[in-house]
Amino acid sequence: MARFTLPRDIYYGRGTLDVLETIKGKRAIVVVGGGSMKRFGFLDKVTERLQKAGMEVRLFENVEPDPSVETVMRGAEAMREFQPDWIVAMGGGSPIDAAKAMWAFYEYPETTFEDLITPFNFPELRKKARFLAIPSTSGTATEVTAFSVITDYAKGIKYPLADFNITPDIAIVDPELAERPQIVVGNKIDLADDGQLERFRSYIAGKGYEYHEMCAPISEGTKEVINAAAKILGEEPVVLKRHTSYIGTLIDDLVTKGTREPYRIMTSRSEYRLLLRQDNADERLTPVGRRAGLISDERWERFSEKQERIRAEVGRLNRTTVAPSAKLSEILTASGTADITTGVKAAELVRRPELSYDAIAAVDTDRPELTREEKLSVQATIKYEGYIKKQLAAAERMEKLEDRALPPDIDYDSISGLRIEAREKLKRHMPQNLGQASRISGVNPADISVLLIWLKSRG
Repeated sequence: MARFTLPRDIYYGRGTLDVLETIKGKRAIVVVGGGSMKRFGFLDKVTERLQKAGMEVRLFENVEPDPSVETVMRGAEAMREFQPDWIVAMGGGSPIDAAKAMWAFYEYPETTFEDLITPFNFPELRKKARFLAIPSTSGTATEVTAFSVITDYAKGIKYPLADFNITPDIAIVDPELAERPQIVVGNKIDLADDGQLERFRSYIAGKGYEYHEMCAPISEGTKEVINAAAKILGEEPVVLKRHTSYIGTLIDDLVTKGTREPYRIMTSRSEYRLLLRQDNADERLTPVGRRAGLISDERWERFSEKQERIRAEVGRLNRTTVAPSAKLSEILTASGTADITTGVKAAELVRRPELSYDAIAAVDTDRPELTREEKLSVQATIKYEGYIKKQLAAAERMEKLEDRALPPDIDYDSISGLRIEAREKLKRHMPQNLGQASRISGVNPADISVLLIWLKSRG
């Protein structure tokens, strides 16, 4: 037997936040992420409407991306103290996911994540509170699903939670929350913000368009407006390449390959997924934003200092030797990994699948104070160093192909050695360089070799 559960009520369209004034209850706790919901006034709107409904309101703010076990436990404790009969989660997937887990621990304080990770084995909820979700992005769908993911950073694992009990009772999908005053180039779009694409999508969805088809032209159009300004100022154009951003992947796919159906950017579309991580989005895109004049001196200084701390810590871990000890043996045994008999580099320990950067803190006492984001970057850099080097090498090889421009008036029919399918696809797409040509479906490496020989023959 199959089952699919949705919220009891889904309100959608502009102005649906007003539904909050009709909610009946005594107390509501609002779980929210970073500062954007407050900065753009949406948190105040939600609070005011709940108060108009006659409810006392308390806030639980600053839920981080990829919410942690610690955040969930703090939230559940705040709920037990406040005793809300409504849990209102607003923002992206992270605060909604976190609030779902808080809900379970609020109603069942003695439960554990180990109890909850068995799929569809939650205790019955709604004995103390019901759940209302207000999403600010268009792609997570956590507001209408029975799923949540919580991260235990100390153990280096994620807890996937799945149960119909954590499907929200009400979902309010108001496109206004996904729009931002900075949606236009004139107000300085932040190229270093990977969430910008979601705001594009949601903005168009609110207009009633097929946003999966439209987000590529808007992303491309944004880049072209910036480049038009750059040309006037005599500066180099902004180029977002496939290995530097998902927007670069999206634009390249649509421009090079085209599509006959609605297109949606997904991580699986990129061959450089290990390079396009969440933890290094600022490393990849802040320099682009800086060159385009969109990053202030203060922000650039903060960014540069953060990157230097990460580089220094990676270097220190590669130089630091950890000697065998009873404490280290205890950590290794508890983590289920082999003990050591001679000294090893700290980086080698972090590189083990069973261990994390935080897990070896007790035997690495000289480490500096880093933020959670910096620790994650250090850990990812070390754990996946070999794979990252391979992808960077592949990107470099592709860069060389990108540098080999194809003449705009090239006659593919006159080039001998090209297969018929490749010739037709190349004539249809007219790629600008060998890199684009190599990504066209139906054009194989042998065809690229033919084009390369042809280019060399022309000098």
